[in-house]
Amino acid sequence: MRILIVNPLHMQWEAGFRKALRDHDCIWNAKPVYDSRVDAEIFMWCDENTLAYLNQGHPRPKRRIVFVRRYELYSGIVQQIPWDQVDHVVMVNDVLCQIFFKATGVRSKLIYNAVDPAEWTFRERGPGKNIAWVGFVNLKKNLPLAMQIMAGLPRDYVLHIAGDVQDAQILDYVCNLGNALGVQMAFHGAIPHDHMNVWLENKHFLLNTSVSEGCPNSVIEAMAKGIRPIVHNWPGARQQFGDLKDLVFDTANEAINIIEPDCDSFRYEVSDYSSKSYRKLVETKFGPSNYDKFMELLNA
Repeated sequence: MRILIVNPLHMQWEAGFRKALRDHDCIWNAKPVYDSRVDAEIFMWCDENTLAYLNQGHPRPKRRIVFVRRYELYSGIVQQIPWDQVDHVVMVNDVLCQIFFKATGVRSKLIYNAVDPAEWTFRERGPGKNIAWVGFVNLKKNLPLAMQIMAGLPRDYVLHIAGDVQDAQILDYVCNLGNALGVQMAFHGAIPHDHMNVWLENKHFLLNTSVSEGCPNSVIEAMAKGIRPIVHNWPGARQQFGDLKDLVFDTANEAINIIEPDCDSFRYEVSDYSSKSYRKLVETKFGPSNYDKFMELLNA
């Protein structure tokens, strides 16, 4: 099968799709270019280029698949897409699938992001003082909430921040607040993805404080290593990570209690740290079988 894959942004999951599609004749382009010899068109992002291409009325191949990401759902572009020209819509978040249906009347296929556990060094771990926070420093990632959590922990805990700065105002705010609270922080900048396995090795928790996510690879990758994730309750978080107790939190106090059960500020019974359980959840829910689900759509 000859396949056009339109992928303007390189993300962690690209390697998985390249592996899943290795037996096909694939053309990877940043922008869509019509080719009459193509059997399938896959749009990894639902952006302005996707909209323009679909509106040009090119003859449809045997299969046309469009991924809709979290950002695009809220940008308003999904209401402009001629969905009658698309065979399948793929999304990675249960709640966002529902929002998409309300906005368009089109039902999407839910396929979570996937990682190959074999690529992540697993070992039995336990609680400790090093907390990883991975993502762009911007308003959506909600680093200020991480500061409130750190403020409730003993001062020997360290928040390790990995990611590019997209909003310098947030960085200035966090640095100012961190100094006022006496919170220990270490800014590592953007960590190349092929170095992330090593960077996470000495971390004890992965803290995700976002107000909105699709299906965050950073959380799944940490779990593959046996690291306990602590995920804020953004829409879809409980559907993804609620299979295990105490991975999703609503309030800063809950997150503090999960990290440090003996903190006096707030107490309730917390489940034990269980590296094998985190790894198992990746294997059963966020593993390579998700690429198989995609291939079933492609070959249907």
